[in-house]
Amino acid sequence: SCSPARRRCGEVDLMPILHDVLLALVGHPGDVVRDTGETFAVVEGLPFLSDSYRVLANRIVPLGFHYRELTSFVDRFVSEEYSRSSVYVRALCEGLEDVLDTYRATLCAVEREFMCDATLSLSHAIHLLQEHAMILPALHRLVRTIIQDDRKGGPLLSLLHDRTACGVPVLRTCLLRLQQRYCHKVLFHQVAAWMMHGELSDPYEEFMVRDVEGSQSTTDEWSSRFVIRVEMRPSYLPLRVAQKILFVGKAVRVLRRASTTNKYVLPTEDCQAFVCALRDLQESESFALLPFELAVDRLRAVAVHLLWNLIILDADLPRHLRTLRDYFLLGRGEFWQCFLDDVRGLWALPPTATAERDTNSVLQQSAARYGLDEEEGFIRLRLRMPQEDPGWKNLGLEYRVDWPLHLLLTQDAMERYDELFRFLLDVKRIQTELQKAWASVMDRKSTDTGTAHRMLLRQHQLRSNMSFLVDNLQYYLQGDVVDVQFSRLVSRIEARGDFDEVKRAHEDFLTALTQQFFLRMRAVRKALEDVFKQCHALCDLLVRGGGGGGEEERIVEIERNFNRQAGFLFTVLSGVNTHQPSPHLAQLLLRVDFNRYFTRFVSSLGHQRTR
Repeated sequence: SCSPARRRCGEVDLMPILHDVLLALVGHPGDVVRDTGETFAVVEGLPFLSDSYRVLANRIVPLGFHYRELTSFVDRFVSEEYSRSSVYVRALCEGLEDVLDTYRATLCAVEREFMCDATLSLSHAIHLLQEHAMILPALHRLVRTIIQDDRKGGPLLSLLHDRTACGVPVLRTCLLRLQQRYCHKVLFHQVAAWMMHGELSDPYEEFMVRDVEGSQSTTDEWSSRFVIRVEMRPSYLPLRVAQKILFVGKAVRVLRRASTTNKYVLPTEDCQAFVCALRDLQESESFALLPFELAVDRLRAVAVHLLWNLIILDADLPRHLRTLRDYFLLGRGEFWQCFLDDVRGLWALPPTATAERDTNSVLQQSAARYGLDEEEGFIRLRLRMPQEDPGWKNLGLEYRVDWPLHLLLTQDAMERYDELFRFLLDVKRIQTELQKAWASVMDRKSTDTGTAHRMLLRQHQLRSNMSFLVDNLQYYLQGDVVDVQFSRLVSRIEARGDFDEVKRAHEDFLTALTQQFFLRMRAVRKALEDVFKQCHALCDLLVRGGGGGGEEERIVEIERNFNRQAGFLFTVLSGVNTHQPSPHLAQLLLRVDFNRYFTRFVSSLGHQRTR
């Protein structure tokens, strides 16, 4: 058994002083050790303590200050009041409690050794506590930063990860243990709940995925309800990985809604493999991004394949894409030709308050002529007149998108389809008006003689030039662009069982149409609008009939403006083809300029300017 040991400094018994030091090390300063507010220190000027003893004591008594602050932090955040503020901080406190338990056990061992061996000096205690002397101050600085910056969730993980980059092995091991065994346990639990079940286990809004309040409808859940909370993403987790995690959780929610049976539930073996991978990561010495991302990718691949089956096979996406091709991209040309003929009288008048309803009524009648009014795809369509800017040119087309097609046919995608529709319908309308104008010219050709006949021939020649340009443009848009790009789209979405590939293919399809329709090229778009404007002007003049002394001057003006705008359009398109070579655009230019007419015309305009 151990007997109390006596240590003397001069003639003074130092055992009570040693007990003061030990009490200070567990956070209780006294007469010998005082709290300065920033640390613990031995009181100076004590006559019974030598300077050397005081210096040795001051090397270890600050540990008591750090211990007290850490204990206060742990007690504060495990109390009922603060335990509801952060699951990450609570997990960190569990890890800190383990570190403090080790420290307390070391102090008990120190006390036992000093009680049993009278020859031991204070240097021996310093030796036994040297690891804690490196750990506790660093942990105190850590929790002080957490309190000052109100760190939780991702920011807390980022702070902890940054602190692990130190050159003190024992401290790094301690910090990695806090990160891996305690804080990552919470992170991996949240990741698993979201990716396997589509559920957010996030009572205090600390997870990187956020449920946006107010977006409760199922139709916009995929696109806008769940988002990445960037400020809660750990700094060592790349954004691409966070986006994959977000995607899988959203996919699981969609699949869960579709799973009246177990057809679209993530296989149990894949979920178990994911959980095992997370467990292995948690038990490893430090966080490894590559294995974590691989585990996420494996589960994501399963979800992507199930989504492909749901969208392509069950929801029959190819059929809906063909419907969009037929109506938004004017694939059913005969139907739209019929509609334009039927609606011509209505569109000759200014739009009224009932314009949208009247136009939809004409659309229904035109569809009935071709037996399309009962077709499932047509029933989803509706022409729309914007209230803020009513006008026939702004007439758009809507398509009712049912779940789960909204995953691909998003609101943004349907707005792009509507933009393509309005442009194609405008071209189709110009083409139809020029054809009607030709009938008017033919009716007058048999009755006019002399000067009127020569004027009529000039009108006919101008109308032919316009039709030649518009017909070639229409063939380019439908034959060289829409048909080609749609064939590529269908091939890509049916080639692989991959939802990501389907999404990329559809995005590439819309992007290609937008680019090859020149919708984002202001110069080309403006030139086309000016050409169409001259075509409208000629058609109005021809349909109204002759008469009036100013008709010849008006025809000359329209012809001059058309030639100038058509030449400018040819020049711009030639420049586009030079910088961005395209076989289809080259084919359009070849058709339009097959006899080098535009080339000579543009050259003559250049010579006139130089003069």
